[in-house]
Amino acid sequence: MTQDIVSGGTGSGGGLNLEECFNKGFELLKSRFMGYLGMGLLIGVFYLLIMIPSIMAFFMPKDQEGLKIVLNLTGSALSFFASPLIEMGTIRLLIELYEGRPVGVQTLFQDIRMYGWFFLGKALLGAMAGFGFLFFVIPGIFVCILFQFVPYFIVDRQMRTISAFKASFEAAKDNKLMLFLAGLIFSVVTGIGLCVFGIGLIPATMFVHLTLTCIYKQLADKGEAGLIVSNAVTGGAYSGSMRSTFKSDESIQMPEQQLPDMPDAP
Repeated sequence: MTQDIVSGGTGSGGGLNLEECFNKGFELLKSRFMGYLGMGLLIGVFYLLIMIPSIMAFFMPKDQEGLKIVLNLTGSALSFFASPLIEMGTIRLLIELYEGRPVGVQTLFQDIRMYGWFFLGKALLGAMAGFGFLFFVIPGIFVCILFQFVPYFIVDRQMRTISAFKASFEAAKDNKLMLFLAGLIFSVVTGIGLCVFGIGLIPATMFVHLTLTCIYKQLADKGEAGLIVSNAVTGGAYSGSMRSTFKSDESIQMPEQQLPDMPDAP
């Protein structure tokens, strides 16, 4: 394994170009619509499958309360552990669409080795946002803005949980206002989609997800996080953006600085 330090910015306020991201998101929606729609339907089937126990419990007769409880618990467990895996696949799908690479069923399970870090990251992010909204809402909004890219860094850059939190914070800290504005625009777009007989929600959601991916890629690819990169020799086990993996600062062993020899005193 070889390790290099990539010099990047620390996240300037002008680092995020929303107009460019929205234009890119719209172009991706037009050019990859059918591919995204097909994979989106498959993702919907996966979500439906993990809901089957809960659906069965809903239609169980009242005299089978014990079986109903078991089915509800099974459904909750499936949702708790399987939903992060499906979300990982969705993020990988969005990144591959952005990069212009072909996608298939295997795309959804490409990053399964990072499931533990992703699960931990989502759990920590949910807990932090929950506590933030509990305390006068505003802290929760800041948490959602600053750490919204944690899942993306884990999937795209193969980062561990703590490193992903650091990277998301560095990428977002000087772009908070622009990211908040993007969130407001996403809400308006989603609302418009709902107003168009509900069916408009499908392209609206696709557009929001693609544009958010463009925002992430713009911040990450411009070096906004100032990250330490570990280039792993994987023998072809990974491809595309997975060829460069990000490790936590603690995993990088920096060489000791050698001081020049001092002449002997006369």
